[in-house]
Amino acid sequence: MDKTIIVYDIITPEKIQVHRVSGKPDPFSEEFGCQIVLTHNALVGGPCDSHAANRYFEFFCLSHIIDGHGVYLEKGRKEIYFEPGSLVIALPGVVQCYGGHRAKYVEDSICFRGRLPDLLLKSGIIQGGVFSFGLGRRLLPIIEQAENPIRENQLLASLMLLRLLYDIHQENKTIESNTVSSIAQLIKEMKNSPGKWWTVPEMAEYCGISETHFRRLFEESLGVSPKNYADRLKINAACELLTQTDLTLADIAKRLGYMDPFHFSRRFKTLTGISPSVYRDNYFRRKTS
Repeated sequence: MDKTIIVYDIITPEKIQVHRVSGKPDPFSEEFGCQIVLTHNALVGGPCDSHAANRYFEFFCLSHIIDGHGVYLEKGRKEIYFEPGSLVIALPGVVQCYGGHRAKYVEDSICFRGRLPDLLLKSGIIQGGVFSFGLGRRLLPIIEQAENPIRENQLLASLMLLRLLYDIHQENKTIESNTVSSIAQLIKEMKNSPGKWWTVPEMAEYCGISETHFRRLFEESLGVSPKNYADRLKINAACELLTQTDLTLADIAKRLGYMDPFHFSRRFKTLTGISPSVYRDNYFRRKTS
């Protein structure tokens, strides 16, 4: 296994840093279709400059976070935060950066390339981003095999890696399906208890997944962050109470869990652009006109 990676600075307007593997592919691994080119066992990584994605790899990279917290960013997309048990998958040619969130983090990682991983990417079995992977150090047995230069060990490591990539795909497909169902149940519960203030950690716990994974799947499913959705849910309930009941603002604020009528009025105006009183007056004025 070639463990040397050379970093080149490409002179472009974006000044993207390209990570390449030095040397030619091993003929045996090239013929087989998958070559592990670099491994790290409990590597300590530094903080990430999350203001701009500024690099890409010419190979695939799996990074299993075993300690610390971090951030992953693809150019033009939102930051995704990761934690112990997360798996970061970086794809060839995708401009990105990841690293510790204002601190160092620790990872096991495997970098690889070849015809078979390319086929898995085209088929959707390999996808880039941050995924649930568990706390067990599942990359370690592959790393140990790959560090042995004997050809049989290299082949076994590649076979183990390909199997793991398929397992990751299946596991996350199941998790996402179950989570989407859990999110639907969560929304139903939130609508049934409009006076409760749901924090994002409480929502994630209700769905039985990590906060990082919950945020990602929630936004993918509904197009908004969990916090913004919870805010809108309360305001929608407030609009219904303002137009369908004669409750006072103080009563509505209390029913929806706000600290006081002033807090309720401020949040309502922030999200709708008008005060609750004006909203109610406008509704009945239109109704009688």
